[in-house]
Amino acid sequence: MAVTEQQAAEARLDEAREAGVKRVRVHFTDLTGISRNKVVPLTMLEELVGEGVNFCIGAYAVSHAGEVIEETGLGSEAEFRDIRSTRTSQR
Repeated sequence: MAVTEQQAAEARLDEAREAGVKRVRVHFTDLTGISRNKVVPLTMLEELVGEGVNFCIGAYAVSHAGEVIEETGLGSEAEFRDIRSTRTSQR
């Protein structure tokens, strides 16, 4: 009988629990090749696999030069403004 991916993942999770693992590191590489990660409790792993992990949007939307990549939906497309360039009226 073949083992499905789901069954294999559940078996690995059981192994981690039995080994006393408390936390796991969730890792990805951003657009500039920098390693990004979060340490999460093992008890949340199933939820994170199903719903995803929140990482800073800047890790996905900023070029190697530090410029916002407009096509990502960050910046002017999302109406984020640089507070330093916003004019205020003085009354």
